[in-house]
Amino acid sequence: MYVNDRGGGFAADATVGPPQADTRAVAVGDLNGDGKPDIVASHLGLETRIYWNDGTGKFSRYTTLAQDKSGCFALLVADFNKDGKQDVVCGAVGTSTLFLNHGLGKFSRRPFGDGRGTTYGLAAADLDGDGYLDLVAARSGAPSTVYFNLSQP
Repeated sequence: MYVNDRGGGFAADATVGPPQADTRAVAVGDLNGDGKPDIVASHLGLETRIYWNDGTGKFSRYTTLAQDKSGCFALLVADFNKDGKQDVVCGAVGTSTLFLNHGLGKFSRRPFGDGRGTTYGLAAADLDGDGYLDLVAARSGAPSTVYFNLSQP
């Protein structure tokens, strides 16, 4: 991680994660509602972790989000069920996963997809105008796909 020097450059660097990590994907969002952006990182051969921001630019404390050692190839942070908590999407080989955020570092898994291809890119937008974010997945080995959010108010 390179720290913005507020002058148009990056002055110092800070490490996040294991020293020998093969990090596949990273996303940022306030996952515990404290107003500070946290980091989600998928480390190939290890796990996907949430690194909690302590407010001083350090992310030494972490929570394991997923122990799947094949990891996420794409990550996205957004509020998919409009509960005010940022959720995490993991794009992976085959089936991907939505991790619904229940607060205090607690998440529930919601697998989705047809099990084909590998998701390498994710984007969220309300594509059908119903007020809920939908998900677009860029995949290799299978057609890129739009997943419409069927949440009900």
